[in-house]
Amino acid sequence: MKKVNHFYIDEAGHINNDSPIFLYGCIKTDTPEILEKVIEELKEELSEELHHENLREHILNNNFHAVDDHFDIRTAMYKKLYSLNFRGYFVVTNKQSNYFKKLKATLKDYEILTLFLRKLIIPRATKNKEDKNIFFFETLEIEEKSLNQILQEIFSELTSKGLDVEYKIVGKENLIMGIVDYIN
Repeated sequence: MKKVNHFYIDEAGHINNDSPIFLYGCIKTDTPEILEKVIEELKEELSEELHHENLREHILNNNFHAVDDHFDIRTAMYKKLYSLNFRGYFVVTNKQSNYFKKLKATLKDYEILTLFLRKLIIPRATKNKEDKNIFFFETLEIEEKSLNQILQEIFSELTSKGLDVEYKIVGKENLIMGIVDYIN
């Protein structure tokens, strides 16, 4: 039986906002059910704490999101990250750099995103070529080409090389995406 790896990928600092960096963060785990259980337990624990009474509905009805979460919630989540079973990978660029400025001047947005996604996905898939690799991507709006179209191209290349890979596009309701958000 093949080992099954789960990769969760999210971006931060979109290529067209005023953030000084752009990155794609990825976590790899072979125990996603344990990560989900820990996150659910943390949500429950935080919602039951008396001093989070005014945040209870937000905690229970939303996934963790580092920018939006109350500082007490962020602290609790950061404390949990150290004990979770995952490995992190990142593709990071300084948007003030000449490299990025040249990319913006010569490539369309979807081409830049494709370049960064390829740098993140292909090494993960090829280094785990004996395993089944399932990739989860948080949904992202891109002009001229959808995230699904970009991923279809990348993954058809990988499957043509005999790699056992698949991908899914998910929303913020995916509990593990909250972990990637915090890591980013």
